[in-house]
Amino acid sequence: MAVYENYSNPWGLVGRYLISRMNKKHSAMAEWGFKQFTVPRTGRILDVGCGGGMNIRRLLLQSRKGYVYGADISPLCVERSRKANREDIGRRCEIYEASAEKLPFEDDFLDLVTAFETVYYWKPIDACFREIRRVLKEGGEFAVINDLGKPEDHWEEKIPNMVAYKAKEIRDIMQDAGFTDIRLTTSKNRYCVVGKA
Repeated sequence: MAVYENYSNPWGLVGRYLISRMNKKHSAMAEWGFKQFTVPRTGRILDVGCGGGMNIRRLLLQSRKGYVYGADISPLCVERSRKANREDIGRRCEIYEASAEKLPFEDDFLDLVTAFETVYYWKPIDACFREIRRVLKEGGEFAVINDLGKPEDHWEEKIPNMVAYKAKEIRDIMQDAGFTDIRLTTSKNRYCVVGKA
């Protein structure tokens, strides 16, 4: 079905609908997620798989003296994120069309990287996590926030190329990528895994 095929890389009219829907549907999960890690007041922050840009907006509000970047493989998501954050683009915010496997940043550049409801589609996920480790400063953090939903929904069976990673799997992948001091928080079907570079 075209709608499910659009989840990993939104495009066209269906993509526009999905981005708007995800911004609303994921709001409660994002608010919960933001309570599980600390957003630095200054420094450089990246939201990977930024979708419609609502978490970029949240990061800008919490890091008043920071600079926030977004990255997404979908040109449509980049467009929508830029529109949602237009007041800060070029001033405190930049958004790029880029994949988690090849980020447009130098080594040891970022203080925090977030990934909300996106690692399901990262391939190969271990290489993507190593790339995030590369761009983080020593002591910087990587936060993965997901909501697996109800098990009976069987999202993996509906959405092509989706892998519904469990929290412990994300923790193990982080550890293999060189992250330390990994902490894991769960609440119902939600989880947040934070690792330190």
